Amino acid sequence: MGLQLFHFVYDTLMQKANDNTPGNSLFLPVALSGMKGSDGQLYLPLEGTDWNLDNIGGAQDISADMATSWFQALFPLLIKLSQQANPTPPVTQQMVDDAKAAVTYITSQRLNVVPYSGLGPDLDVSRIEIQGLANIQVSGEPPVVTTSNAGYTADITLNLNAYASTGLAWNQPLALAGPAQGTDATTSPPTPFKGLAFTLKQCLCFVDQKGNIVPPPPTLGLTPSPGHANGFDCLATGIALLKLSNAKVVASTTVSVASPVAALQIALDKIQLVAMQGATPTFTLQNLQYQSISPVPFPAYINTSVFYAPWSQFFKQVLSTGDAAQLLSGQVNGALMDQGNRGQVAQLLNQQLKNAFDEIFGSTQVAGSTVDTDANAVDKYLFDRARGALNDSGSYVYLPTLVLGSTSPVLEPYTAINLSIPGPFKTQVMGVNIALSGIVLQSLAITGLSNLVAPPDNIVFGTNQQASATLLLGTMNPGPTVNVKGSPRKVPSPPATASTPFTLNVQVNQNAPIPLGGTLNLSLQNNSNTLGIQTTLNASGDTPDDLELTYSQILLVAGDKDVVLTVTLPDDEAAYAMFINAFLSQSQLIEQVVSALNGYIADNLQQISDAATQFARSALKNLGQ
Repeated sequence: MGLQLFHFVYDTLMQKANDNTPGNSLFLPVALSGMKGSDGQLYLPLEGTDWNLDNIGGAQDISADMATSWFQALFPLLIKLSQQANPTPPVTQQMVDDAKAAVTYITSQRLNVVPYSGLGPDLDVSRIEIQGLANIQVSGEPPVVTTSNAGYTADITLNLNAYASTGLAWNQPLALAGPAQGTDATTSPPTPFKGLAFTLKQCLCFVDQKGNIVPPPPTLGLTPSPGHANGFDCLATGIALLKLSNAKVVASTTVSVASPVAALQIALDKIQLVAMQGATPTFTLQNLQYQSISPVPFPAYINTSVFYAPWSQFFKQVLSTGDAAQLLSGQVNGALMDQGNRGQVAQLLNQQLKNAFDEIFGSTQVAGSTVDTDANAVDKYLFDRARGALNDSGSYVYLPTLVLGSTSPVLEPYTAINLSIPGPFKTQVMGVNIALSGIVLQSLAITGLSNLVAPPDNIVFGTNQQASATLLLGTMNPGPTVNVKGSPRKVPSPPATASTPFTLNVQVNQNAPIPLGGTLNLSLQNNSNTLGIQTTLNASGDTPDDLELTYSQILLVAGDKDVVLTVTLPDDEAAYAMFINAFLSQSQLIEQVVSALNGYIADNLQQISDAATQFARSALKNLGQ
């Protein structure tokens, strides 16, 4: 059945993974948000170590603006400080003298401050939490699937930020955050938030009119930048919350069968954060609190806050560069690709998968069969799960349970109306020619059709979504008791029996036919070891809502020795019993009775098919509830 089976199973599980109906245990965001590690603690959000985004490319203009901003904020304050005639604490005369010297040094050479050549800004973040990874939805985009003897590989797209945030753990927005507690003073009222600690650094230097790097003013006390002659590092530290958008995840998976205990398993080979549009996802500054900016000469006089406003804009601009987005995306992907993280999610998915199939089949049994020679390992496993469930007395799809539970039509007992067996059938009794014709079985009610078993190799899953089966009838003696819709029901022990009023015409020699009526009794005993029911079932539809099950064949298969017919006539017609009894063991009559019953079943296949379709749809709809 190949990819048809894969896509139907995928679509079924995708619907349940995306269904946020209360109580759905297969809803993936809730399952992910409740996922626990080996220490018993919640596994999400993912926690990262320090991320160092060094020398961010594409930010030359931002670096120049950072240099200009720092100098333009500092220099007027230096002039103001240098002009104080009578300084009072905390300002000292030494501070005034040092400021004068710095102003003279700068103005006499007409110096400016620029980014150190070839160095972009560095962004270092620590104690990162990747929040919102549970807020996902399996995309409607068809997976890219390949098949092999071992199973399937599939690239599956997951939508991020799939559900509006209501403050619940499973619908948090996707963000880079952390445990640091900050307050965003730019909002009204100020917004408390939890974010990641960061350091934004740019190496700066003083240059003359020709662009030559010169030493910084000695009296400013600027600490040299290691490895950069006459450069100094300008740093801002703070707390930030970054929102992530324009992103999706592509998960490369392998679906196979574990051994030695057969079980379906998913391996996450690769998890990749990619952009929905453009080259990279979008990182946006949501909240920010600066804690310090350095160097700030004469901190007793110059307030650090004068630098905050322009540097907030620089932080946003750095994040908007393609290089920063690429570097941040790479760090996120590194966390997603961590073997331990992938293994933890795979473990959850495998448990969800097990729960789903245990519920679908109502059984954990895996039958052993030898007939799926063209199926890959995954398909064969699913087929054997179906075979196991059909023969597991605890399963809701146990064959006797299905038959006993059917109400439209009722199958136990199964009643066939007005079966016509035209005849004629002829024989001789004590030298007298006897003919029977016009037999009508008015209401044949068969008890015992629920005593069915399905030997694994008698169920064949073929191409074009077709399954055929030969079910054995009357092999369980005594018949078991099963649970049907919450109530115990007894499966009739063999033989299966039937009884019906009948009418027929009996003709003796050339005399006129005589109409007779009475009761026909039928017994089905599996003396041939082949008594059973042959079925052919076709499935269509790509999703559970579209699923259609159609029986093209349901046949009672019985040998002559499996069927015993007896009749009872009214007392006033009992004399004819010897004539009728002469026919009851004839192969021709038995075959015609069985054929008439099969014809009646064939005429009512649509009703049985409709009931099977509704049963399957209901089971899949309630999956996870």
